[in-house]
Amino acid sequence: MRRAVMSGAIAIFLLTGLLGLGHHHLWWTPDAPRDPDALVLRFHFVPGMARSPAHLPAPQISLYGDGRLITTKTDLSQRPPRGVTRDQYLTRAAYERFHRDARVAGLATAREHDPDEQVLDGGSTVVTLLAGGRHRTTKISAGAGGPRVHLIDRLADRLRAVPREDLTRPTATYRPERIAAVTTRVSHPDGQVRPWPLSPLKEPCTLLTGQDAQRIAEVSTPPYTTWQSGPHHYSIFIRPLLPDEKTCPGRASP
Repeated sequence: MRRAVMSGAIAIFLLTGLLGLGHHHLWWTPDAPRDPDALVLRFHFVPGMARSPAHLPAPQISLYGDGRLITTKTDLSQRPPRGVTRDQYLTRAAYERFHRDARVAGLATAREHDPDEQVLDGGSTVVTLLAGGRHRTTKISAGAGGPRVHLIDRLADRLRAVPREDLTRPTATYRPERIAAVTTRVSHPDGQVRPWPLSPLKEPCTLLTGQDAQRIAEVSTPPYTTWQSGPHHYSIFIRPLLPDEKTCPGRASP
């Protein structure tokens, strides 16, 4: 038992060293994708409780081929806490370094990392990497461990806190061109009912673009508000779409 624990610790130490001590000069990996519009790397946490894909929050980390990095986090200083989405651009060297780190962590091969014991409602993290012209998906269930999971977690932490010298411009707030209003019809409204002020709502989702996408920020959508659009009443879930997302969540982009 002691020997197995020591072997595992040594493996983690060696693999971590590859990321932390200049593996970029020692470990060959294919060149990073050059298509500026391509989604190269994404981390998306999926809650454990059953929810439709349309109601999932935006991915926490998305990296594109032009070095654009969009990250979402919760600002706990706000009351109530609110999501903040940051828009950053990596230098070419930083972009290539993160791409190499992702491949060294094993993300170029689709895998599933399961825990030794099931974690009730623990959720999972789905990591996507563009490799060989195709997106490869790694699923990490809550409670999973091991050297590769350690490297993947460390990579995510570094993407959430990119130093200023790795950026080509100051960090900005992400301004989406498309926003999804996911609708659920309410048969018997209970509480406040307000008229929907933008384009008529559709089921199960309305894609807001142009002026409607700009105006949605001005629309106060407190929880449990029921909106009337035409003859029907709806509850809505507002979800900003990322650059690679062309349609409502849960649907394949063209």
